[in-house]
Amino acid sequence: MDATDKAGGPQPRPGVMEISAYVPGRHDAPGAVKVHKLSSNETPLGASPKAIAAAGAVTGQLELYPDGSATRLREAIAGSARLDGLVLRDAATGLFTLPAGGPRADGLPASQALASPRLRAVLVELRRRFDAIVIDCPPLLPVIDARIIAAEADAAVLVAAWQRTPKQLARQAIRNLGPACAKLAGVVIYGVDPAELPHLEASMAQQAADSYPPRAA
Repeated sequence: MDATDKAGGPQPRPGVMEISAYVPGRHDAPGAVKVHKLSSNETPLGASPKAIAAAGAVTGQLELYPDGSATRLREAIAGSARLDGLVLRDAATGLFTLPAGGPRADGLPASQALASPRLRAVLVELRRRFDAIVIDCPPLLPVIDARIIAAEADAAVLVAAWQRTPKQLARQAIRNLGPACAKLAGVVIYGVDPAELPHLEASMAQQAADSYPPRAA
């Protein structure tokens, strides 16, 4: 940009305004016989012979949808990549994440994969690098994954929905932790209605009084 004009606004350099504006989808240009849109990953070098061969190999299966999770690709990467290449950093929060993969291509149940020594090795390495690690697990009742992971964790926190998770299911979820139940550090309830908080605090105070009556002097 050049100096500001009399009104105090910025002014473009000479010639900038003569450049044609980008038009999405446009595939031509003055004086050009064939245009390659680099913004769309087009290349004047032609398609890779390997890409052409791979496309030809699947012409007999065009009625099938591809795996949107790219499971085999991620497993191939995870099998050869170091942890440095799998842990992602969020620029906005500064938090690091290790995304979970989809179903295994070999059909191995997630419970068996989680029970393998590989999980322990990953946790050992993560503990060496980070002060705190939070593992987001699936629900305790339908699958066993959270119970396996809780056995390897230092502490566990149960998450329940306000006025949606029945008490009996919450109790059953805690029992499903098995020996890891001793690691339960607390319960997080989400979706709480702020208007109900005074009644909730009074109810909890009453329950505590009923459960732990004062001792006689």
